Parts: sequence; structure tokens; C-alpha cells
Amino acid sequence: MPIIVDDGLAVGTLCVLDSRPRSLFADERRALEIVARQAGENFAAVRLEWGALDALTGVSSMIAADRWMQMQTTGQLRAAIHVDIDGLAGINEHHGDGAGDAALTATAARLRHSAPSGALIARTGGDEFAVLMDAVDMATLFESVESIRLALDDDTMSTIDVSMGPATAEPGDDGQDLISAAARATALEKPLRRDR
Repeated sequence: MPIIVDDGLAVGTLCVLDSRPRSLFADERRALEIVARQAGENFAAVRLEWGALDALTGVSSMIAADRWMQMQTTGQLRAAIHVDIDGLAGINEHHGDGAGDAALTATAARLRHSAPSGALIARTGGDEFAVLMDAVDMATLFESVESIRLALDDDTMSTIDVSMGPATAEPGDDGQDLISAAARATALEKPLRRDR
């Protein structure tokens, strides 16, 4: 039974063992679902208490991103997609901080719905987010970039422009190294987006 927190991230599995293999009765399954849901709620509360959630957007914080990277399986390709909201300072200046906050929360919501299953969405800076993935191949990474770009280029987000960059982890990289590599890829994309 998966243990899932409110942002859809699977954080563990609730397992039940018996002396012999058998199927669960309906009431046993419901009881396990309740316990798994409660475990997810407790985990979410602890994440908030530890500062693992960004208070404005509800996505994970950089602290959580670092912890997530440390927990991932070694030998698997880890990847990140860096997302930078272009012109957030201008939105704040011309329309007020509330409009900037709305841009941040809208971007976070779109990332949550368009990122691959199992990815961790983290706010890594004032106007920056990262989508962290484990055990992906390069084709999946680039498909994820395009899926996220389509979600963020939607007409309802016409006042928000983003630049994005993907990266994969090198051996020994921590979360910050991976996100920094993706941020460098984003910086290379920014002039190309301005020229469109």
C-alpha cells in the first residue's frame, strides 16, 4: 500500500506480512488504506515542521530537495529540470507582490500536475523551481521537459514566461550540484527565449 503525501509524492510503502501468502479481505484492505493515509498525513505534517515545504507554494523546499537526493538509489540516473520565472520582479513592481505570489503559486500548481509521477517539485529560490527525478533515461527527461513546457505555456498563464534547463547528476553530486547544473542549462536558454 503506497504512503502518499498531499502533493502526490510517494514516500514509502506500507507492507503487511503473514505466515503464508493470501489475499486481503475488503475490510483489511480498507484498514490498511486508512493507516497508509494517516502515515502520509503525519509525514506531511513533519515535513512542514522541518521546513521541508515552501510556505507560499506548498511544494518542497531546498532542504527537502537535498534530503531527497541523499535518499535516492545509487547507480540510477538522477535528473533535474530547473524552472525560472522570467520577469517576476517586473510583475511584482507593476502589479504588486500579490500578483507575483499568484505567479509563483500558479507555476507550482502546473509543475505538480505536469511533472512525472514520483518526481519531487521544489522551490529552490525566489523565482526558481526544480523538478527532481530518479531512475530516468534521457528520453524520459526530455519528454518531461516538453510536457512541463506545454503546461507552463498554457494560455491561462500568458503573463508568466519561464526558462527551463535539464541536467543529469554526475557521480558524487548532491542535490545542490544537480540543481546548479540545471540552472546553468536554464541560463543558456534565456537568450534564445528572448530572441523569439
